Amino acid sequence: MCTTCNVVSGVIERDNIPIGGPIDNLKVYVVDQHMNPVPIGVPGELLIGGIGVARGYFDRPDLTAQKFIPNPWADSPGERLYRSGDLVRYLSDGTIEFISRVDLQVKIRGLRVELGEIEAVLDEHENIDSAVVLALRDKGGEYRLAGYYISRNGQDIPGNELSAFLSAKLPPYMVPAVFQRMDEFPLTQNKKIDRKSFPNPFFRNKLNRTDIVKPKNDIERTIAEAWRKVLNINQISINDNFFEIGGHSLIMIKLHAVLEESLDTKLSVVELFQYPTIAAQAKFLVNTKKENLGMKGAEMRAIRQRNRIMAQRNRRMAARGDSRHVGRGKLGAPDSLAESS
Repeated sequence: MCTTCNVVSGVIERDNIPIGGPIDNLKVYVVDQHMNPVPIGVPGELLIGGIGVARGYFDRPDLTAQKFIPNPWADSPGERLYRSGDLVRYLSDGTIEFISRVDLQVKIRGLRVELGEIEAVLDEHENIDSAVVLALRDKGGEYRLAGYYISRNGQDIPGNELSAFLSAKLPPYMVPAVFQRMDEFPLTQNKKIDRKSFPNPFFRNKLNRTDIVKPKNDIERTIAEAWRKVLNINQISINDNFFEIGGHSLIMIKLHAVLEESLDTKLSVVELFQYPTIAAQAKFLVNTKKENLGMKGAEMRAIRQRNRIMAQRNRRMAARGDSRHVGRGKLGAPDSLAESS
């Protein structure tokens, strides 16, 4: 034990109970992966220092070297810190709140992800009673994030709602690709959450899908074929979410290149992220094409109107016998517009 927290009567309106502050003769630090102290509210690993720190693990020099490290803030040489492995954060009142274990850190496409930090944010959602986030392999062998939750009312929460909720507080790479409601979490014999027993949503059986909505027009068929090419799957519905059937940011970039070549048009990767279904992407591309055609038509009408005005001006000047400006100033359409007309 390195901290203490006063217990008071009354209702505690918070999801996680704080573990208080350090006991006498001990110091605690909350640091990031580079051993830099983190500000209030930011999760980090709890380090323990002071005269109460042990010398190490009995007959385990390897583990001792890993867990007991030199104290860079020591007042005297030789002092050491114990790496607790607990992921915590300081609250505004100076107490420490436990979040999860640091050993829940994973790497997703080279980026370090704190699963406990994502879980803590999910727990803040008003309709979530408890949440677990796992890094699981998809069919392509890549690790992706999956979020599991127990809802307060027993109803499903739309995945896009949870994605938007997390995106407002976390970077994109920390937002799970898929969410799944559960009635209860699997537990070990010791009544702890059994993270190895959760279903893998990336391996759902879709051999006999009955919810497939087929493409209704050429542009939807073109987009669907591009999805099959980059995702390497056959059964796709125009209402499938790209990120829930195997896609991620790197595959979206591949899709962007394939669509630009197939549709012979310039696209924005950011806009593709905003429309994660085939139906939404097709509607966006159709509307964009109409807007571009409308803009070109408006420009052509403006040019023709200016040309008519200049022609009338030239005729009036020619009638007065003033030929100095006749024929000057006639406006023509740019090559791109002239060709499109």
